[in-house]
Amino acid sequence: MSACLRDTSNLVGFDEPDPQARIRAAMRADETDDRSAVPRLVEMLDSDDPAERIAAIEALRDFTGGETFGYRHFDDRVDRRAAIDRWVEWARQQGAPASGEPNTTGTTP
Repeated sequence: MSACLRDTSNLVGFDEPDPQARIRAAMRADETDDRSAVPRLVEMLDSDDPAERIAAIEALRDFTGGETFGYRHFDDRVDRRAAIDRWVEWARQQGAPASGEPNTTGTTP
C-alpha cells in the first residue's frame, strides 16, 4: 500500500525508451530544481547519446552552482569514467541512493 504513496514524479520520462523523453525529463528536473532526479542524471552521464549527456551535465551543473568535476560530455567513455566516479561520490554525499551509479553495461539507460 505504501508504494502507492511514493512520489514518482521525478521518474517520468527517465525510463522511456525514447532518448528525447529522457532529455525532456532531465530538462524538467533542471527547470524545477528537482534534486530527487540526481541519481538518474548521474546515470545519464554515461549514456551512449551525447545529447542525453549534455542535458544531464547541464542540470547537475545548475544544481551545484557550476561544478562539473572535470566531466566533458564529448570525451570518450574511458576519459569520462573518472569524472563520472566523482559525480557518483558527490551524489552519495548528498544522500542519493546507490541506484544513481552510472550504467556500466555499455547500453543507454
